[in-house]
Amino acid sequence: MKTYTLHPRTKLTPLAREASKPKPSTTITSPTATVPLSPAPEPSPNATNAAPATAALQFTKKFQAALSKVLRPGEEAPLVHISIDRDKAGGHVFAAFGLGHAHDLGKRSVEEFYQLISHLTAKGLKLIVVQESCGFGYGMQRTLAAQSNVESLIVHCQSLSGKRKTDRMDARQLCLRLQQYSSGNHDALCPIRVPTPEQVRQRSEVTLRGQALGSIGRLQRQGWSLMQQHDLHDIPPRWWTRIGWPKVRRRLTEQPDSAWLLTMLEPIRAIILQLRNWQISIERLLLPDSIPSATHDDVSQDNDPDDGDPDDGDPDDGDPDDGDPEGEEASEEPIPTAKRPTAKSLTGDTAKAPFNASNIPTPHGMGQLTRAILDRRIGDWHRFKNRKQAGSFIGACPGEYSSGGVQQQGGKIDRRGDPHLRALMTELVWRLRKFQPQWRGFVKFAAILGPESKAGRPARKKAITACVRLLFIDLWRLFTGQLQASDIGLN
Repeated sequence: MKTYTLHPRTKLTPLAREASKPKPSTTITSPTATVPLSPAPEPSPNATNAAPATAALQFTKKFQAALSKVLRPGEEAPLVHISIDRDKAGGHVFAAFGLGHAHDLGKRSVEEFYQLISHLTAKGLKLIVVQESCGFGYGMQRTLAAQSNVESLIVHCQSLSGKRKTDRMDARQLCLRLQQYSSGNHDALCPIRVPTPEQVRQRSEVTLRGQALGSIGRLQRQGWSLMQQHDLHDIPPRWWTRIGWPKVRRRLTEQPDSAWLLTMLEPIRAIILQLRNWQISIERLLLPDSIPSATHDDVSQDNDPDDGDPDDGDPDDGDPDDGDPEGEEASEEPIPTAKRPTAKSLTGDTAKAPFNASNIPTPHGMGQLTRAILDRRIGDWHRFKNRKQAGSFIGACPGEYSSGGVQQQGGKIDRRGDPHLRALMTELVWRLRKFQPQWRGFVKFAAILGPESKAGRPARKKAITACVRLLFIDLWRLFTGQLQASDIGLN
């Protein structure tokens, strides 16, 4: 029989009680475990000016155990799935070995993320990394793709976590979907095509041109509405041009009550002129050999109202808000250039040369500037494998609600594609209705779009939308050499 001896409790003073408590260690907290960090080494007296060493990566206990398990000798290492929800400083990272548990690695800076990739690849593991397409460029994707044993994906942005959204939840869902995608379920993610740096630059020029046009239109409407509020109702919408501005200035000077408007309108006009010159400089980059300086309104150099401005008074001169419903992309009228080649003139060296989309002549009425913007926004016409991919890229596919053997198509389009490209193609269809009435799309909808048609506006808009998709598919076939322009009624 065991005996127990009771000892009296020793009372400690407050100072002794504090000294007896264990000192807390420096830890890194994660949702799964708490791993103590190794204490910082004491600085050596001989290394006063030495560069600080890179901090070692810290992982949770569960992740370290899973990593040790997959690195056992004699076992085949699984594919490592890594997802990162990007932000400016780095992003939230999740990692999973094969189809196993998705481990939360917490917030990581860009440098720490690269260290993680290097640490895993150095152990002989194969990685597949996914991130969403965002406004941080393609630098991380290109850096990861250049490393061995690393496959990098950029996917289309979509709702991942429902109504409750955090970086951690999005990163976890990305990792789970990446596991499904690598297992064969290609509907789990939607990878996008990564453009080359040259294609990114070219597309940025087109985007900046559209933004300049949008800014010009907003400032133009701002000044015009200001004059409308003060009973100046006969002022033209393009009040800032070399012909319109002297008339507006003379009108406001003659009315003492409206003279103060000049102090408001002159700064707006100065900004518009700068944006206009910026737009023209971008267009000269797009077509350096086709846009002479005399074809544009260089309004910043001369305010003479009688110098023959070619842009004033023309409702289809490429300026926004001239009645075109497409807004900032409504500026793609054909620019006067040298005589363009026709399909019959492509003989000799051009016909024998290797196929190139630039060798295909531009259809009449399309315009060289529209062709340049279209080529730069797409990048490569050969990226589409079939007409369904081309039609989906434009985002003009009709809606469908079919069930039980009943097929119902029509209604609103899905609008899943590039909105700027869709606006450009809509304007192009309306323009080709005048220059190319024999195109097969207009022949197909002759009862609605024909000159003697009495169809209403809703029917014409639906027919034009259908023609947008058909014309884009025809241009894809034309610029990839699958057919000739005469095969579809173009010249």
